[in-house]
Amino acid sequence: MKKLMILTAVVGVLALFSVTNVQAVDVAVSFDEAGTMFTSAIPTGSEFHVYVVAYDLQEILGYEFLLDPSVLPSYLLGKVAYGPAPQDFGTDYEVRAGTGGCVTDPAMMGADAGSWTLTLYKVMYFADPGPDVYFCVAPSPGSGAPTPQFTICDQTATIFPMYPGQVDNFGNAPEGCGVGNPTKDYDIVGAETTSWGSLKAGF
Repeated sequence: MKKLMILTAVVGVLALFSVTNVQAVDVAVSFDEAGTMFTSAIPTGSEFHVYVVAYDLQEILGYEFLLDPSVLPSYLLGKVAYGPAPQDFGTDYEVRAGTGGCVTDPAMMGADAGSWTLTLYKVMYFADPGPDVYFCVAPSPGSGAPTPQFTICDQTATIFPMYPGQVDNFGNAPEGCGVGNPTKDYDIVGAETTSWGSLKAGF
C-alpha cells in the first residue's frame, strides 16, 4: 500500500510538471513576424509593423491581450489576427480573437516554427515619437484577467495565462516589450531608471 501511495505521488508530480510545461508560455512584442527582432527604428509618415508573438505553445484556439505603446501612434492602420480563419472581437489595440479552429502547427501562425505570431498591428507615426518607445503586451481589459491569456483546444476551451518574458538574446528589453528608437541598439535604458549611474551605464 505504501509503495502504491509513493507511485501515485510520483505520477501526480509528473502530471503537474506536464501541465506546467503546457502553461509556461512567454509572450512578447517583436518587429518581425518570426519573433526575433525586439528593437527597431520607427519610421515617420509610413507604415510600421508591430507583432505580438508567443513562445512554447503546444496548441491554440484563441487569445486575449492588449498592445500598450508608451507613445500612442498617430494612427492605427489595421490589425491582423492570425489563425486559419481568425475572428477578433477586440477594439483598437485590444485583441480578443479566436483562431477559427484548433491550431497545433506553428507554421499556421507566422513565419517561424519556434514562435507563434498572434497579431500584427499596422501603425503610423506622423512625427518622431522620440527614443525608447515601449510596445508592451498587457492583459486584455475586456477579459478582466491579470495576464494575457490563450485558450487550448480541449472541449471545455481551457484558458491559460501567457507570461511576458525576456526573449531577446541580450536580456535587456523589458519583459514582454519591444523597443522602438532604442537609445543604443540592445543596451536599452528603461524609463523606470532613476539613478545617474544607471543612466550613464547605458551610453
